Amino acid sequence: MNLRQYISIKKMTASAFADLVGANKGLVSKWINNTVRPTERYYIKINTITKGKVMPNDFYNFKGIDDE
Repeated sequence: MNLRQYISIKKMTASAFADLVGANKGLVSKWINNTVRPTERYYIKINTITKGKVMPNDFYNFKGIDDE
């Protein structure tokens, strides 16, 4: 699950999620839009807050076998 999906499912705003991880809304928006990837520090916080639903590899747009 990517961060956009998680925030949507939880009916949160980017600003509310930013408060949870200790980042600003602009940075979280960049993560959501895949223009910037979180640092290791934030990967750990995101993984903890989402209880493993959003993992570091979810920030990479890998194509699976079925996506080709």
